[in-house]
Amino acid sequence: MDGELFALGCLIYDIFTGERPYNEIDDSDVIERRYAAQIFPCLNCLRYQDIIFKCWTPNTQVRICFRTISIAASESVED
Repeated sequence: MDGELFALGCLIYDIFTGERPYNEIDDSDVIERRYAAQIFPCLNCLRYQDIIFKCWTPNTQVRICFRTISIAASESVED
């Protein structure tokens, strides 16, 4: 599990929704189990939903790297 990458996904989610992921859950153990089971908050219609998911997934074959995020963000600013 990459904590920094997961935290970045949470930050992006927070910026675009106005609330933290799992906002309705106070128990950190429940949140950890959901993450481990790949049960994430709904990302439908969120800008950067693909990047957020790739920050959250524990699947190393799908997980994004910081360099890719930087490139995607800079391309988005140019659009």
